Amino acid sequence: MDSASRTLFEKSLYEFARASKTEPVPISPNECRHEQHALTLDGVLLSLRNFKTMSTMRIQTFAAILTASGMLAGCTSCEKCADMGDITPQPLGTLSDPVWQQQESNAEASDFVIYEHEWNGNSVDLNLAGKDHVKQIAARIESTPYPVIIERSSMSIDPESEFRYPVNNNRELDEHRRQLIVDALTAMGMYEAENRVVVGPALTPGFTGPQAQRAYARGMSSQSGYGGNYGGAYGGGFSGGVGGF
Repeated sequence: MDSASRTLFEKSLYEFARASKTEPVPISPNECRHEQHALTLDGVLLSLRNFKTMSTMRIQTFAAILTASGMLAGCTSCEKCADMGDITPQPLGTLSDPVWQQQESNAEASDFVIYEHEWNGNSVDLNLAGKDHVKQIAARIESTPYPVIIERSSMSIDPESEFRYPVNNNRELDEHRRQLIVDALTAMGMYEAENRVVVGPALTPGFTGPQAQRAYARGMSSQSGYGGNYGGAYGGGFSGGVGGF
């Protein structure tokens, strides 16, 4: 502590003692311990010993005086604590961007799934949307690592079932569909198609009937002009729902 700071410190102690009706005891220069950058706790406690009687409230007041008077002389700049490590703020997105990128990568793989609804019924003929999809796959497959997945069929009849509903898988049909896609991609220049095309479940399951119905109703109710009254159509309130047109 330099001489100017010490003089101000002693003056503050004297004024505080007068306010507390307590006579200050002279402080030896050696009694005030000051380390490299700040008045340590030992120095504060040593100063407090010079007062014979001091309540808890007065101690708090004394600390406030020291702070207000600038007696806690220390560093003029903030330094990083060694035990805290690097506390430099990172750029926005440092932690969250990898999460979004991984989700985007996972979604890209679904672009290479040929779904069951892209075939004409329970056949090996692609519909128009399916043909367009295969062309898009052929244009991108060379630059991606994803396999081409043929979604398993689920509309065949099991002759050994009791009711013979068309809700079963047909492995033979799936293999014919896979071979058709292999031939199509090979004809468009993808010579590794035999190793890239597989049969399997879709990466993301489709909606069930009730889920699809609810999604459709939400989509319609959010359309401009319908407002929130479209659901009333089922109860006779349809005319009120379309009044916004």
